[in-house]
Amino acid sequence: MSSGAQAAPAADDEHTAGFSLVCLGVSGGPLEHNCSCYVLKPAQQRWDQGTVLLEGGSWLGSLSRLLEHPASSPFQDATFPEESTAESRVVLFNSWVKSMLVSHGHLDHFYGIVLASAAQPSQRPLYGTRDTLEAIQGVFNGHVWPRLASFRAEDPLAFYHLRPLEVGQVRTIAPGITVTPYALYHGLTWLPDKGGRNLDQSVACPNVEQLSSGSVQDVPSTAFLLTNEACNRSMLFLGDVEADAPERHECNLALWRAVAPRVAGGQLRTIFIECSFSNAQPKHMLFGHLSPSLLYAEVRTLARCVRAERGQSDDAASMAGTLQGLRFVVVHVKGLVLSKKLQHDRLGYKENGDRCVIGDEHDSRPLSTVIHEELQELEAEHRLGVEFVMAQQGLRLQG
Repeated sequence: MSSGAQAAPAADDEHTAGFSLVCLGVSGGPLEHNCSCYVLKPAQQRWDQGTVLLEGGSWLGSLSRLLEHPASSPFQDATFPEESTAESRVVLFNSWVKSMLVSHGHLDHFYGIVLASAAQPSQRPLYGTRDTLEAIQGVFNGHVWPRLASFRAEDPLAFYHLRPLEVGQVRTIAPGITVTPYALYHGLTWLPDKGGRNLDQSVACPNVEQLSSGSVQDVPSTAFLLTNEACNRSMLFLGDVEADAPERHECNLALWRAVAPRVAGGQLRTIFIECSFSNAQPKHMLFGHLSPSLLYAEVRTLARCVRAERGQSDDAASMAGTLQGLRFVVVHVKGLVLSKKLQHDRLGYKENGDRCVIGDEHDSRPLSTVIHEELQELEAEHRLGVEFVMAQQGLRLQG
């Protein structure tokens, strides 16, 4: 991880942006020091006036490494005592966090929050949908981790006060910052049936038909529309997400319809969205994630919604430039192990009798580079006017 500040192509400057955001972790694993974690504040405020932690896969450890040399870090504008150490700077910055948001109950999105629980200077509100918060509370069960999170603020050891969000309802979570959550889905999960029968381990991702009744459920996730109320500028962050499956849900379409007015009006110009694998990944092995082709299909859906909002037709010939000025920040690239040749012997992933590998074993480029190039090719073909930025640890953005 670089300790130096890195600047992304700016959709806005500090005078017009709604938020300043620093990426503390941007990956979906397997390296635990770089899992989903972001801190943000209203662009015109200081960090000590109210910071929000968005996801917490990697938290204080990543922050500590960035604050080893604060003058060359993304936090150059934060004020620390002159003789402070990296550890004391982390303690101080942690005290500035007013609230936390988590998109869903997978460890790579809240692992760091768990480890940091006993380091909280005071009770901290932790927001998410009830499904997400119940999953987090399941870790704070006295066995995996002490009972330091509760839905009841009066519990004496409730270092985290779990505060459920209702889908579609606006909630103030920090001074000048509101959030509106939207439902997403992140693939299927399954359990053995009541008789204890295990699934055929040669099946990588079983179809619904291969599972016993009642053993399959959708994995819920969340998108957060964050708004700086002072300037009416928004930023959209999607947790892990799969493509819409009309036979099960059309959550993504509902999201794009909901945010299209803000995109059309210029109040929303930055969207964080995952793309875990390249187009080389077989669709049945995406595990509730997006590839570049699926991500760009979502971009095109948003473009159609924006054109509908403007009262324009959505024929292909007229779509060019519809989303001019909109920036997609691509996160949750799996990378490392999953981008190299990896034989899944234990699970026995097979397709047409041949063993599958994740990614292209003959391509030595970083997976993030491959994904970015595939997205650029799609944009060159359809010319919607969007910009794709690959998130990196230590990256600071205005949006």
